Amino acid sequence: MREAVDQMVEEPYLWWWLRQYDGTSQVAFDDDSMQLVESVRLRAAFEHGGKRNHGLHVHIVIEVAHRTMVQIDKRGLCDIFRKFVGMNPNCDVRFIKGVGEDKDFILHYITKEVPSYKPESALNARLKSAFASKNEQQDAENTYL
Repeated sequence: MREAVDQMVEEPYLWWWLRQYDGTSQVAFDDDSMQLVESVRLRAAFEHGGKRNHGLHVHIVIEVAHRTMVQIDKRGLCDIFRKFVGMNPNCDVRFIKGVGEDKDFILHYITKEVPSYKPESALNARLKSAFASKNEQQDAENTYL
């Protein structure tokens, strides 16, 4: 699983899951449009156990600096893990626009080091949705960044 996370932002795997959004659908990046993605950074925390997922799993925060609309192709993301892990993974994707304290809170949350403060936009619907119970979560698979 660690190898899959390490390779997610490397060629060719980055382009398996990162897609350009053309206003109506996801399209693969071509040589020209790849230049519109300036950087991609991952922060990952592995966890074994938990309230909902008792097995080994990973929480990943992905930061994309881009000059075009981008989306995550959930199927492509699952394909990477399938290639490296050899089984069908369950990929749960949620989008959160986080800056400042909100971003810091999210990064602490994935490692279970939740700070004592509440982020400024604690009432922000996207942030609330991301940390809500499974029944309350929105399907954000096709939300663009």
